[in-house]
Amino acid sequence: MEWMWRGEYHPLTKPEYNSIKAQLEYEPVNEEEAESGRFEDLPLDEQALRITARVKTYCQKVYKRVKDITVKKRVATVCQRENPFYVNTVRAFRDRRYQYKRATKTWVKKLAAAERGGNKLEAMRAKDLVVLYDSLQLAHKCILNSFYGYVMRKGARWHSMEMAGVVTYTGANLIKQARILVEQVSGVVLAVPGQM
Repeated sequence: MEWMWRGEYHPLTKPEYNSIKAQLEYEPVNEEEAESGRFEDLPLDEQALRITARVKTYCQKVYKRVKDITVKKRVATVCQRENPFYVNTVRAFRDRRYQYKRATKTWVKKLAAAERGGNKLEAMRAKDLVVLYDSLQLAHKCILNSFYGYVMRKGARWHSMEMAGVVTYTGANLIKQARILVEQVSGVVLAVPGQM
């Protein structure tokens, strides 16, 4: 499957970055922020903030821009081919969600039939099962969204930006195709935010 990779980065080179970091290490720091007044004694998040601010200023002055954007077409491979636990788990959750969605539809029809027939006991049972199956499919939907969030997390065992990119790219394509289909069938043009 092909997907588009988009990267944003500062235009400076690695030696320029190292030079900026070295400058910060030699500059005095406010005694209140660091015990010894040295850059190395600052918390890591504070060091990162100072480096980022200095890099942005440097890029703006030298390159007349803060960031460059690159978009490349890439071919996606399924991560963890040798241990497909993650992919199999996601597939199992997806398939189970589809089962619950089908069960919800079935019990909605049975509920309508019971209400038409005047069978209150059967209608109550059907209503309970509609709520149950709809809740289960929504729970599985939330879990599947969590799987996507897990793939995006850098510390995750199955971290894969490639897999996350495939998920978002596939979702975006499905939405575009659905929009085209609806417009062809109904003749109504769907409004797109930002294009009104």
